[in-house]
Amino acid sequence: MPKRKTKLPTEIVLTYKVRHDHDLKNLPDEFIKIAQKAVDIIWENINWKEKKVKHRYRVGRKYKYYTTIRLIPEIPKDKTFKRQLRNILLKNWNFASHYVDGAIKVAYSTIESWKSNYLNGKRKRNKPIFKRPFVRVKTILIKYDKEKRQIRVTIKPRGEYLTLNIK
Repeated sequence: MPKRKTKLPTEIVLTYKVRHDHDLKNLPDEFIKIAQKAVDIIWENINWKEKKVKHRYRVGRKYKYYTTIRLIPEIPKDKTFKRQLRNILLKNWNFASHYVDGAIKVAYSTIESWKSNYLNGKRKRNKPIFKRPFVRVKTILIKYDKEKRQIRVTIKPRGEYLTLNIK
């Protein structure tokens, strides 16, 4: 009997353009700046360690070996560094502090992605740079009201919200 291929469960997420009367031009630009600043600070604190890497290549039926020294990045992940990074980024930040947390998460995931590509030889030793503005909104900043069928996104703490009608 042939084996059946099982399909993995997929989730379809629909996106829509929703009109609103809130001026959000500053938020994506400010988010990108703060995320890039987080990448810069993390990049400055990366510890580069030398490691001997053994390579082999084939000559006829035999293998020849040689070693090289590679620089391996160690990304700082301790709590004190992350706390200091958050405090630095929160200075002069006008929006909700959760956006700073999102920017730090984006910065770390970007650097982790760069590191894996660097170790596989797909990237050089250049710092990642964000080019397109975007915003990572944490779920704690979003409130859904079923009765009114509205989504409320916090922009600034205690008072400034983006309300989207999804009727």
